[in-house]
Amino acid sequence: MALPELDELVGILPEGQLIQIVGIDGRRLFPLDPNLLRDSLGTLICPAPSIDNPTVGNGMYRRLCRPVNYEGKPSYLVVSSSLLEDQTLLRSFTFWLFEMIPVLLAVSSLGGYSLSRRALKPVALLISEAQSITAQDLSRRLPVPQVKDELQLLAHAWNELLSRLEVAMRRVTQFTADASHELRNPIAYIRATAQFHSQNVDLDEISRDGFLEIMEEARRAGELLENLLLLARADVGQILPEVSDVDARPHLEAVCDRIEPLARAKNLSLVMGFAAADHPLILSIDVSHLRRLALILLDNAVKYTLPGGAIRIDCEIADGFHLQVSDTGIGIPQEAGSRIFDRFYRVDTSRADDNPGAGLGLAIAKWIVELYSGEITVQSDLGRGATFRVRLPQHSVSPAE
Repeated sequence: MALPELDELVGILPEGQLIQIVGIDGRRLFPLDPNLLRDSLGTLICPAPSIDNPTVGNGMYRRLCRPVNYEGKPSYLVVSSSLLEDQTLLRSFTFWLFEMIPVLLAVSSLGGYSLSRRALKPVALLISEAQSITAQDLSRRLPVPQVKDELQLLAHAWNELLSRLEVAMRRVTQFTADASHELRNPIAYIRATAQFHSQNVDLDEISRDGFLEIMEEARRAGELLENLLLLARADVGQILPEVSDVDARPHLEAVCDRIEPLARAKNLSLVMGFAAADHPLILSIDVSHLRRLALILLDNAVKYTLPGGAIRIDCEIADGFHLQVSDTGIGIPQEAGSRIFDRFYRVDTSRADDNPGAGLGLAIAKWIVELYSGEITVQSDLGRGATFRVRLPQHSVSPAE
């Protein structure tokens, strides 16, 4: 390396004054003029290329050393450079990085949430539609996305499954209706025949008791068939109620009069808490449905209330029609509270009436209430009785389909 070339290089570089050439004895060969910073950095002898980071005052420098040939003699080239700008840039970058992290996280979270919402919107729509399809409305189908992806295949598969379920449910419902209808005449014939022979004056007491038992069982079987036929027709939408504005009070009183002998036979008190006669309880309903609903709830209370208990029926108009039947019976276990309105479900009746029924009464009551877009609930503690509450819209154009 020639001295003129080195001088030119020193003049070009911003920190050319920090370039040094050191002899093998450690004596500086270039430059020879004094420089406080250069002197503070000191000289360095390195048999092989090396890099270190010395500190002078509050500043850090990076120093490169490598063997060279200077004016025909083996020497060492030592080049130093300040790291101040690098450190300033690094601190500035670090500062803004930490400042921007919350913003970046917020932006990325909002962006991710927005993208996920858009991506999952078809899934949420399918779930919502699937949850709204009930056993009474299997004719509905899921919306099929227009995009040809897995969701479209899933929607098609579900719709095909719903079609098969609809056909199967219609067959079962139709069979139940047909079987119930066909069995009505034989059961009626059995009951009539048993009744006729039980009136034979020459019949012994044991045979007469047998005929009376046949009559009673035929009556229960007939009621069961009527209930099955009613539910089967309701499932296929064959029942068209005759809705009119009626005063519920006299009809509820008539039902209470019908239930009172059964309550009296078990030594039960029946209390009616209806509004006064000058305050009619007007609502839009099929009278037969109103009577049957009250009869089911009162009959259920009689069956599950032990002798000496009490039954109360209340009715009022307050933001709709409210009917409440409470008793001091055996109550309903907590695990059975969500199932008592299911068809053929029966709570343990070991402490209640010996013949509590087939488990269709409350299912019919629920169907009647839902037919008019109402709600039926039960509150009960085991061993402390039960309270059934019914709320119906006071006025309606037509019952719910």
